[in-house]
Amino acid sequence: MRFWKFTFALFLSAFLFVSCGGADSSISDLKDLVAEVDEVSDDCTKEDLTKISEEYKAVVKELEKYELTDEQLQEVGELQGQFIAKMGKASMNVVGESFENLGKQLESGMKGFMKELEKDE
Repeated sequence: MRFWKFTFALFLSAFLFVSCGGADSSISDLKDLVAEVDEVSDDCTKEDLTKISEEYKAVVKELEKYELTDEQLQEVGELQGQFIAKMGKASMNVVGESFENLGKQLESGMKGFMKELEKDE
């Protein structure tokens, strides 16, 4: 009987250890994503943002599998806030570049339009 109690206790300890490691691993993945957004924010593309967003969704989905401690929840919340802020900044860089290109296209389009009107006169 002692053997089974010991085996059960050992199994339970191993299970809890693996569970904690999984959450810590996912939190580490979230930290890595925050760092990645920070590194590429100045020169990222829409494709980069889409890839990082997909990775973020996968990490959050993985984190939902675990019962996190209060400390882990606070850390995850802070990391999510940092991620959202950094993604916002990176997105603004991409959008700003798109508007700049759109402005150039509109300006050239108006020049072409005016040239055609002048030909008719």
